[in-house]
Amino acid sequence: MICQILHLGFLKTVWFNLRYLPFREAIRMPVILARNVQVRYCHRGFLTGGGKTGVLRFGFGDRDHNFDRKSSISIEGQIILNGRGIHSFGPGTCLRIGKNGILTLGNNFTCSVNNRIYCSHRITVGEDNQWSFDNVIMDTDSHTIYSESGERINPNREVVFGNHVWLGCRNVVLKGAKVPDGCIVASGSVVTKAHTEENSIISSNGRVIKQKIKWSRKTAF
Repeated sequence: MICQILHLGFLKTVWFNLRYLPFREAIRMPVILARNVQVRYCHRGFLTGGGKTGVLRFGFGDRDHNFDRKSSISIEGQIILNGRGIHSFGPGTCLRIGKNGILTLGNNFTCSVNNRIYCSHRITVGEDNQWSFDNVIMDTDSHTIYSESGERINPNREVVFGNHVWLGCRNVVLKGAKVPDGCIVASGSVVTKAHTEENSIISSNGRVIKQKIKWSRKTAF
């Protein structure tokens, strides 16, 4: 808690809320920014569901995180928050939401260090998600690919995380992916398909390597 207070960008937080949220929402300070968060772009009224102080946080983590890592946010689309718990992005976050993008975050969302989220269409996250470090989540290829006839062949597709999902470290989750309730994505995986098996450990190439599992946020250290 002391580390978070020391790294709070107080004036930046006040400016951001007053600049980009309606006054009645802004005075509650629903968005909290660490001092190393760079706001590359945002628009007024980007947030839905931010009725509580500090419900959305950028650039903060626990005592094991390097708070000096710079975060960058660019929000042309919308962020929708469900629930009144904390929705937190750790230090080193790179968040890009395009003008048609909608990022929906369920209650009690925590995201560790150096995660990159690119939302041009729709990324939906259920309740109680815990994301580890160095992940990339994309609902887009970023560039358009055409057939010989000029037809686009790589449309954006929604990415869905169910409730109580643990995303391990250094994963790539691409457009069209779905991670069901209670699942773990094993570290170093590339997820590209819609899975249906709940309470499972998911790995690369669509493999389910363990079924009927449960996991807890409590660390094993």
